[in-house]
Amino acid sequence: MKNANIYTITHKFFIPPLNTFHKPIVAGANQHNLPFKKDNSQDNISSKNPYYAELTALYWLWKNDHSSIIGIEHYHRFWYKDKLISRKEVEELLSQYQIIVPKALNLNQSIYNQYADCHYINDLNLACATIYQYDNNFKNAIIKTLNQNYIYPYNMLITTKDIYDDYLSFLFSILFELESKIPFFSYSSYNQRVFGFLSERIFNIYLKKKNLAYFEYPVQDTMKQKEQIKKRKKVLEEIRKDHNNNEKKYFSK
Repeated sequence: MKNANIYTITHKFFIPPLNTFHKPIVAGANQHNLPFKKDNSQDNISSKNPYYAELTALYWLWKNDHSSIIGIEHYHRFWYKDKLISRKEVEELLSQYQIIVPKALNLNQSIYNQYADCHYINDLNLACATIYQYDNNFKNAIIKTLNQNYIYPYNMLITTKDIYDDYLSFLFSILFELESKIPFFSYSSYNQRVFGFLSERIFNIYLKKKNLAYFEYPVQDTMKQKEQIKKRKKVLEEIRKDHNNNEKKYFSK
């Protein structure tokens, strides 16, 4: 598929991969003036970025992008296994699987308890109740997901546009409903990103319910220090390479 793209979501300047398969997009472009594709044009919720984090970019891609395959990564988290994931590798994987997800992150406790330790548990309770009201067939997926001790994190995925659209339609139906139920304006600036935190759990519930055939792919975080410093340098060097001499450096307007 020629029209396949991975979008690297950012809110700050960074050195993007020097190929046109990985394309930077700014989340919260109303607050961040950067020389990349922006999430504040056409149909958008860019103004909600303080509460939705990277999801404002996911929303923009849902409503305005027409790629046949859409991937999501972050300015410091890349799909990386010896080298950056390539278009060819994505297409080969999606010929066998329906979706590519990050390798599972072991929480050493249930998803439910981990959320309770880090955030306001009532918000997750409200999210699950809203999902159940949306479709009570999600009940078993909710219970199983909240009790598992691993998560597919970061709001990262690679999949076809039809699956992406189906998930985003489901996700924002839930999140927009929750806006009137959660007192997020009274939260700290960290916990005001509640809809971004909830969406990581909602994605895992959706994945369980839809029973999608998925492939776990390594993700490298270039911000981790010390024990990963050598690998970090390798990743950053890889990003600066142009793996395809026919592709030019990409900066969207």
